[in-house]
Amino acid sequence: MATYCISKSQSLAVALCSIALCNPLNAETESTLNLSANYHSNVPNALSEPNVFGDSFLDVNYRINRFFVTSPGNRLSIGAEAGARQYRHTQGLESATLGVGMAYSHRVGLGPYAPRYNLGLSVNRVEFSDQYRDSWVSQLTAEFGKRLSPAWMLTMGINARERNGGDNQAQAYKPTASGAVFDQQSREFLSRLEYTLLNAHAIRVGYRFRDGDIDASSPPGTPLLPVSKAIAFDRGIGGDYVAYLLEARTQGLSLEWSMPLATDTGLTLGYERLISRGAQGNKYFNYNLRAELNLRF
Repeated sequence: MATYCISKSQSLAVALCSIALCNPLNAETESTLNLSANYHSNVPNALSEPNVFGDSFLDVNYRINRFFVTSPGNRLSIGAEAGARQYRHTQGLESATLGVGMAYSHRVGLGPYAPRYNLGLSVNRVEFSDQYRDSWVSQLTAEFGKRLSPAWMLTMGINARERNGGDNQAQAYKPTASGAVFDQQSREFLSRLEYTLLNAHAIRVGYRFRDGDIDASSPPGTPLLPVSKAIAFDRGIGGDYVAYLLEARTQGLSLEWSMPLATDTGLTLGYERLISRGAQGNKYFNYNLRAELNLRF
């Protein structure tokens, strides 16, 4: 049933986005290009220190959106995006992404302090160098935002995410195990508090809680084996690493600093610390660093 629902969502999203992006009716169009340099401290999400390693990678993402004002305070946006990721060392995890999405925004009341509600759906096709991770990724998002003062802005949201590798599954580690490590479902709560300085710089503090499936990789013989839902050889990381599908709860704290460089150009520096806990007390830590250049056309 889950696969059927996602398949219907993919078809609906693709159809609506194709119509809207080609529609000759007047609509505001915006394009953004994001270039980022990143560092991930625990690429395999491994438990024990000997199996943990970090790597840096570059992300490029281009998005085009069309905005339709349906009524005062209400807006529909429909868009498409393309992206790519390149690692310095872990070439098997390099990926390319194509996707479409739509969102509806509703503002309650008038003025800058009126709260705004957003509902969005996105569908992306992600293909990896190792090919075993190739997946459809669908996400449904609900968000609430309210300006608390001229300087303070609060945003909260929830999302449901499903990743479906279809028939392109990794090779199972043993005959009695499933190789569907990258078929995953999760739910997430997010909150962010933003403070805008007088020079248009912004500082953001964020928190997220994620409950659902994750993949973790390490050599055979780790405590992950008894609690894994699927096990497969990990061709992306290579060596003797094996990928496990696990249920876990992840909490993350993030700090960002954004600054304008020009009228339509900005720079964002970010840090996030994550901790995930699974069955039988298994847990892993990692942190992410990001420097991102944002251009708007």
